[in-house]
Amino acid sequence: MSSRVEAANHITSRIQQREQEADQDERLHDSRERRKAEWAAFVTDQRRQSSELEEEHAKAAEWLKGQYAAMAKDLAKFRTF
Repeated sequence: MSSRVEAANHITSRIQQREQEADQDERLHDSRERRKAEWAAFVTDQRRQSSELEEEHAKAAEWLKGQYAAMAKDLAKFRTF
């Protein structure tokens, strides 16, 4: 009789272990999916920030180009003397 009880306990233990493993696998899968979504959001935000930075840089470079053109024009006035 005790061997049957031990066998039943062993089977029950294995079933519980498999359920725990399945639950853990599901949590890992959910965690991976969450991380994928977070990564996609991060990459999208980085691209947006990069685009904004490139736009700001282009504006600043254009402004500097205008400043240097004005300075060159002013210097040309003094060279005529």
